[in-house]
Amino acid sequence: TPLSITYTQLTTDTFILGKLPSTYQLAVSAVTAANAGTVQANTHVASFAISDSSANVVANLNALNSDTKISGVTLTDTKALVLTYSQLTADTFIIGKLPSTWAGTVSGATAAGAASVQANTHITSFSVTDSSANVAANFNALNSDTKISGVTLTDSTPLSITYTQLTTDTFILGKLPSTYQLAVSAVTVANAGTVQSNTHVTSFAVSDSSTNVAANINALNGDTKISGVTLTDSNLVSITW
Repeated sequence: TPLSITYTQLTTDTFILGKLPSTYQLAVSAVTAANAGTVQANTHVASFAISDSSANVVANLNALNSDTKISGVTLTDTKALVLTYSQLTADTFIIGKLPSTWAGTVSGATAAGAASVQANTHITSFSVTDSSANVAANFNALNSDTKISGVTLTDSTPLSITYTQLTTDTFILGKLPSTYQLAVSAVTVANAGTVQSNTHVTSFAVSDSSTNVAANINALNGDTKISGVTLTDSNLVSITW
């Protein structure tokens, strides 16, 4: 059975350690995150437990993930662990050694990965960082991810969304950066004026019946952000000369 000693004993009780048989093994407790690598490399150590602050554990998380002798982690405070999405998805060994009550925040989640972060009961909030195209492709799902604290777009391309998304996905729209731009599709004639006046909309496409387009042709002519019109029927558009 390995001898259970503390990290302090490992580093200070060198006389008696030197008298042990060459095959002795140790289970070391109260190891700080910064010292984990040294303990991991000690061939006499069979296992060891980390005890350190949340900040120190996070600062060494990637290295700790490679220290396979770690048996568990005790956090010496109740502060949230500030993780990146890469750490959350890659450092699964050490995250699995955290106490069951740990809580944290995540930055840089992808739009596609947001749902899994949302479902993680340890995560209290997270931010999304992704391209406009990827955010737009996951827009409805992101609107349901109520733990999202903000969205960073990695390019300046307008997000392509529908009019329905513009009017219903208000939660995720509110998390976009203040400079976001939109290209809106499937706008009815009746709603064109409202979309035209939205300062975030750079362009929009109208989709409506021939009758509705004809009835509002003058107003639509003033909506300079219109990129195109789709007629939802094959009727002629009746206008005056």
